[in-house]
Amino acid sequence: MTVAYILWYYQVDYYTIVYHIRNTKSFDIQCELQGANHEKKTTTVVLTLPVVYEDKFEITYYYVAKEAESTGSRNTVASSISGKKYKENFLKKVKLEGSGYTEDGEYIQYNPTTGKYRIVSYPQTATGTDLKVGQTIAVDNTIIPRSGNGHRAKVYIVDVGYRQAEDAGSAIKGFHIDVYVGVGEPSPEPSWNKQYRNVQYFGNDLY
Repeated sequence: MTVAYILWYYQVDYYTIVYHIRNTKSFDIQCELQGANHEKKTTTVVLTLPVVYEDKFEITYYYVAKEAESTGSRNTVASSISGKKYKENFLKKVKLEGSGYTEDGEYIQYNPTTGKYRIVSYPQTATGTDLKVGQTIAVDNTIIPRSGNGHRAKVYIVDVGYRQAEDAGSAIKGFHIDVYVGVGEPSPEPSWNKQYRNVQYFGNDLY
């Protein structure tokens, strides 16, 4: 990773002041406004200094599978869930995506370590947070930290936006980010899917 510096622009009437900022988190600017009172105003600029990953990341997406979107009959048992049956294709999608929303109005989640399903109040990430659209991403912890309190990295992904590293996936290795997009398969799929994008790192647990 390489550290980037910030060019900060401040517009005063028709003048532009360019600041080359290094080794500081904030600084004050005082302006004298034109007028009879020559009023002065001071504002504090708080800086965020991002780290830029030199390599681009492959960006993909994942979602909570909806049983209503799957075909077939509800005649398949989910391991460790008793008294219920689901569509076979739906359970395959839950196994792939990690969680699902059933036609009974329940959420289920798959544990790849045990190979079992369970009913949950709401799907959770590998770090124990709730899945959130516009926030959650799955990452490789050796590349982007997501190991728990104080270590969930906030990143900016070009064409995607700001996200926080909270989840994991068996297929998410190296420079690969999986973006959570909500309940049900999106249509059309995001334009950035399976594309490579630049990523900036902004610190940990900032949401």
